[in-house]
Amino acid sequence: MAAVKKVLMILIVTLIMQSTLVLSQNCSANLGALTTCAAYVLPGGPQGPPSAECCGALRAVDRTCLCSTVDIINRIPRDCNLPVVTCV
Repeated sequence: MAAVKKVLMILIVTLIMQSTLVLSQNCSANLGALTTCAAYVLPGGPQGPPSAECCGALRAVDRTCLCSTVDIINRIPRDCNLPVVTCV
């Protein structure tokens, strides 16, 4: 019985790790599609509303993915002993 519990535990951990990897890959792919929005986030870019392609790409990105990306953007300067990015 103990061996069965160990095998089940290993199986569960493996499934969780694979799910995390798939979510990470989906996040990366969705963020990559945001290149259609690049002109709208660069200084001097278009001032009007974003294109339908940009809006569609942004709509496809999960909120958790976006928030994790922002957290990473703020962590990198802190890890480099620089101030965290703030926009006021």
